[in-house]
Amino acid sequence: MLELAAALLERLDRGEAVAVATVTRIDGSAPRTLGTAMAVDAAGAVIGSISGGCVEGAVYEACLEVLETGMPVVQEFGYSDDDAFAVGLACGGRIEVMVQKVEAPSPSLHAELVAAAGGTAAGVLLVTAGAALGTLLAAGSDPAEADGAAAGGGPARGGLTDGGPARGGLTDGGLARGGLTDGGLARGGLTGGGLTGGGLAGAGLADGGLASGGQDEGRGGGAGGESVEGAGRTGGGTLGVDARRRLLAELAARIRIGRSGVAVVDCEDGPVEALFVVASTQPRMIVFGAVDFSVALSNAAALLGYRVTVCDARPVFATPERFPAAAEVVVEWPAHYLARTEIDSRTAVVVLTHDDRFDIPLLEVALALPVAYVGAMGSRRTHDRRLESLRPLVGDSSLARLHSPIGLDIGASTPEETALSILAEIVAVRNAASGARLRALEGPIHRPPPIHAVTGI
Repeated sequence: MLELAAALLERLDRGEAVAVATVTRIDGSAPRTLGTAMAVDAAGAVIGSISGGCVEGAVYEACLEVLETGMPVVQEFGYSDDDAFAVGLACGGRIEVMVQKVEAPSPSLHAELVAAAGGTAAGVLLVTAGAALGTLLAAGSDPAEADGAAAGGGPARGGLTDGGPARGGLTDGGLARGGLTDGGLARGGLTGGGLTGGGLAGAGLADGGLASGGQDEGRGGGAGGESVEGAGRTGGGTLGVDARRRLLAELAARIRIGRSGVAVVDCEDGPVEALFVVASTQPRMIVFGAVDFSVALSNAAALLGYRVTVCDARPVFATPERFPAAAEVVVEWPAHYLARTEIDSRTAVVVLTHDDRFDIPLLEVALALPVAYVGAMGSRRTHDRRLESLRPLVGDSSLARLHSPIGLDIGASTPEETALSILAEIVAVRNAASGARLRALEGPIHRPPPIHAVTGI
């Protein structure tokens, strides 16, 4: 939801309703990550994507249905080897998607959308199992006040209305009386099977499923079964004050470290499973050296979501006109700038200066900082000379963090190809990936994050 914040605010501030589909669970390989969202507005316009095209048609129909009924639904999509044209994931994995109607959001949700749209830290959580399935809480919510979709009342009239669940959640029977039965997703052809019956309805995950570490046997047709197992799950319960407090504490902790994911949080009334979606401030990339390689790197890094700073001590080269994609261009001695500027555990430091007068003092500072990545361009001879100069200054353990010569071996020669090589290495380091060819590896291509809480409360 948060990655769509600007587009959602544009519609919500006009008083329009939107249906938001969120990926709440992934099994095996899937094209997008947990928390990825797609929305459909009242005019039928699509915002975003959740699978790269595999299941968007079915999700679109579900969004239209939710806009009409106001009742949230949960669908599961998997792989079918029986019908190549069936709706499903060609990659062989399974995803679970929750679709909700959003209109007149609570003040806390509106504030988080504004923050995310502005590029600052924000967070929301969505209860994904148990009686309070579908409850949406935003950071900044008061634990004593209900403003989630499933807190008391029903979504029959709009899901996430401004008075919260008291006027909007999952009324009376909730999905148990509407879901995907009869009038449910008849238009989308997704009725029947799937999660109904003995699956996640009733006790579902709350009583022994993923909330306690396992996988419910009734989640759906199993590997290679039907391409779509879509069905409503029961909900309509409320979260107590203790559960809301603990869930919001978990969300706050995740915002601080910039980590989205599914977690099971122990509460007084039992464990609650929720998806925590966090939008962090943009990670920084600080590029030292105002050279042609820096121009290409700043352009490409900005496309990957980095806030790029280019720093060089030479004012004739370090100009904003040369680096239109950079958020800032700084004329300062590199080591001095790095020592005083703001960094965090996601910051990437890239040294392209090719001059020992700059490189050695700069790398001495960089290798002492808790940044995500430190890389330096240069030949192997230059690299060996740097190591000799740096070893007495920083020690072998710090030198092991230096990525030099910088980049992956892709045969890069142009500035643009070199930028690709550098960014590929940075992404691999960030994700603790090998950087090897996928065809030489085994196992899932997309590795879902583990289910765990970070607060420990």
